[in-house]
Amino acid sequence: PLLRESGLRAFAFLELIDLGNPSAKDYWNRFQEKLRSLIRSATPTPTFRLGLSPHTPFTVSKELLQLVRVFLQDHQELLTTIHIAESREEAEYFKKGKGSIAERIKVLNPDWSQPRKTSSVQYLNDCGWLPKLDLGVHLNEVDEKDLRLLAKNRIAVVHCPGSHAFFKRRPFRYDRMRRHHIPVSLGTDSLASNQSLSLFREMSLFQKAHQSVSPFEILSMVTVRPAQALGLREKLGQIKPGYLADIIGLPLPPGMANSSDLASRVIRHKGPVSFSMIHGESKLRLSPMK
Repeated sequence: PLLRESGLRAFAFLELIDLGNPSAKDYWNRFQEKLRSLIRSATPTPTFRLGLSPHTPFTVSKELLQLVRVFLQDHQELLTTIHIAESREEAEYFKKGKGSIAERIKVLNPDWSQPRKTSSVQYLNDCGWLPKLDLGVHLNEVDEKDLRLLAKNRIAVVHCPGSHAFFKRRPFRYDRMRRHHIPVSLGTDSLASNQSLSLFREMSLFQKAHQSVSPFEILSMVTVRPAQALGLREKLGQIKPGYLADIIGLPLPPGMANSSDLASRVIRHKGPVSFSMIHGESKLRLSPMK
């Protein structure tokens, strides 16, 4: 309710994890009761929508994935997201059924069904989930077959450079995704694996890791592409007639307004913004306009 009433534009994804539960059906029934209550108390507004987030392919059972998939057939207004293919440990679990993740799962739920000879992406595809998925978070450990499936199902990828650096992941395969025309946006993940929730920092980290990518393309990864991923391509992400006015203003030195270095300046920005506007309404002003 607080997020809904804040006036900030927000998509609240409700997370599902049934790893520690003996019955997926019982878990889903309880979850649906909470979901119906929340839908009644937090109806969508012009700036607020709900979505569903099965946590990961290895903390949500195949049975629960199927139950949610059937539910979504009658609730197509709900966006979906899953954390997928984040680590080498996850890749090992899906390929061999071994490793640290397999060991932890065995302790938490000895009867948990473990996949073999597959990948996170291919497993979700076999479960019929990729056509239902809007946002795939991470996708660090992917092969060519995974990339073809992501492209075929038009999955929008959310890359989190800060979390990526924290865990010392291997280089993110941005060039391969770009060749497959997979749209990549930037995100932060949580403060559990990141020192801040600043998208300016995420842009800067991405630029350091992918120096051949233009500043304007990086800027699109926090503006145009997220709007597209959220189904708001014709409404958000750009300053154009007829678009919703979600805007922040940044202080710039004199003479910078028409500079070719403008996008780079935005990426390097640190400190407060000058103002923030959501849905055409001013929300805050933290520093004087210059």
